[in-house]
Amino acid sequence: MSTNEPAVKTEKKQMGNLDVLRFLSALAVVCIHVVSAPVHAYEGALRADLTHTLETIHYLMDWSVPVFFILTGYFCGKHATYTYAFAWKKARKFIIVLFTVGLFYGLLECVFASNHLGLQEIRTAFLNVLNRNLWDHMWFVYDIIGIYLVLPLLFAFFTKARAPREQGILVFLLFLLNILLPWIGEHTAVKININFPLGAYLFYVCFGLLFSTCSLERISRRARIGVSAVLILAGILAPLLGAAPQSYTDLFVCFLASGLFVLFLELPIPATKGMTELAVCTWGVYLIHPFFINLAIKFFKIDLLSGMVFGKLLGFYLAVAAISFLATFVLRRIPVIKALF
Repeated sequence: MSTNEPAVKTEKKQMGNLDVLRFLSALAVVCIHVVSAPVHAYEGALRADLTHTLETIHYLMDWSVPVFFILTGYFCGKHATYTYAFAWKKARKFIIVLFTVGLFYGLLECVFASNHLGLQEIRTAFLNVLNRNLWDHMWFVYDIIGIYLVLPLLFAFFTKARAPREQGILVFLLFLLNILLPWIGEHTAVKININFPLGAYLFYVCFGLLFSTCSLERISRRARIGVSAVLILAGILAPLLGAAPQSYTDLFVCFLASGLFVLFLELPIPATKGMTELAVCTWGVYLIHPFFINLAIKFFKIDLLSGMVFGKLLGFYLAVAAISFLATFVLRRIPVIKALF
């Protein structure tokens, strides 16, 4: 199902549920980096129980990144057309982000390492942008550029095939070959190495497209909520039962992200101006929050992993989240920056 542009705007006004999901996803991403960045910077040996707890918190927040990919597909599916001209317009924004925000972060890392800013540091930072050697969170920018450029092909399939069965088969194949079989190969002796040219993050995008373009009315609302609850429960219990997911494409991370997305689609949350504004700020928050984290840890040398660790981490998390949303809100008042944020 495709809609015209006015219908898209009307529908977005009614989607307070997805505004809340975007907001919570941004908070979860901040949490991921708040618990991981101090560990990477810590020079001593951490207690095993502390390491395990921080890793568990990290995992329980990992659903947030796949959700952003799913939402990308979902909202793209609401456009009546999705041409390469439109795709390039989307991708161009992220390319500019790489060579502005990414270059700034590259320069900042060089300054942290050498306490000096010169031509050599500028050259190194520029090469790091080209070599995908920036702060960890910037990988999303590289991946989303490629996804936007391949989406016109998939969008045509989703809108012209129209048969939910055909669309569902593609989503299932992406899940099977990029998430399920790699997970089986990692945890068992059964390794099936099939070279599938479309990656796991594209599965998340197509999952969102599927829900955007297909009607699921034949499945009762109770059944949809029930399935989402089972997926969420499986995703939450996995680390508590000894599983140790290592990536955003892990099977149980996929369960948790997919389940939360389906659940929030079913929640009748009305849109509000305040939550919509927070949701609009989430991309800027994703970009900017590592600046405050790294500034605190690498420049001010704040130690978060001694003494009252969880009290410090909680306070630091709340401060970083609040400052990031506030800074994004202010920066978005500047037209040039608003185009990127």
